[in-house]
Amino acid sequence: MTDTVRVPRTTVVRLLAVVPKGSGLAVHLAAMLAASPQGEGSSADWITHDGGPNPVPGKMVDWRNREGGEETCESDELEGWYHPHGEGARYDIIAYRVTEGVKP
Repeated sequence: MTDTVRVPRTTVVRLLAVVPKGSGLAVHLAAMLAASPQGEGSSADWITHDGGPNPVPGKMVDWRNREGGEETCESDELEGWYHPHGEGARYDIIAYRVTEGVKP
C-alpha cells in the first residue's frame, strides 16, 4: 500500500532553499516542483523530460533543472537536454514548457 502526501508548493520551495544543493533530497524536491502547479492554469503546461534530444527546437521555453533552477530561454541554447552524466546531474533539464513560440 502506498500513501500519498500532498505538500504545498511553498513548503517545497522553502525546503529546497535549505537542503544541500545536489543532494538526493534536493533532486527529489526539484522533481516535486516540476510536477506541481505554479499558478492558475499552469500545471498541465509542464512536460517532464527524462533526457534525449531537444524536444522543441527553436522554441522559447521555461525550464527546470534537478537543482531547482528555473529560467526562460531559447531551447537551442540549453545543454541539459541529454543528461550525459547519468541520473542526478544537477543541471539536467527535468521539465519544460513552451512559452511564446520562436525567439524573435
